[in-house]
Amino acid sequence: MKELGYVQDLEAHIECLGGTVEGVVEITSKINPLNPTYAYIITPPMLKNIEIASAMDDVYACPNTGAPLVQHELDFFYSEESLLAYPIISKIPILRAELAIIACHANKYI
Repeated sequence: MKELGYVQDLEAHIECLGGTVEGVVEITSKINPLNPTYAYIITPPMLKNIEIASAMDDVYACPNTGAPLVQHELDFFYSEESLLAYPIISKIPILRAELAIIACHANKYI
């Protein structure tokens, strides 16, 4: 296990990251009987002092220039400095430099 880089003492790692192990269930329908397999039932840590709904109120910066982005009601962010737009998909801003869209006329609609 050590040579292959498998995680050891998984329960300690989960608790160290703030999660809680609620249970461990052995998977009995496995192909290799020499490879014991388990499913961990975990309660993840709660986000502290972060409200996902208010995250969209934060100020975002263009990944290419660092300039502030302006949010458009049609679900994209726009940089007036770089003329680049970044989509928002399912309320998640896609702020990757390589996925920017050239939008030289977007400032007319903001």
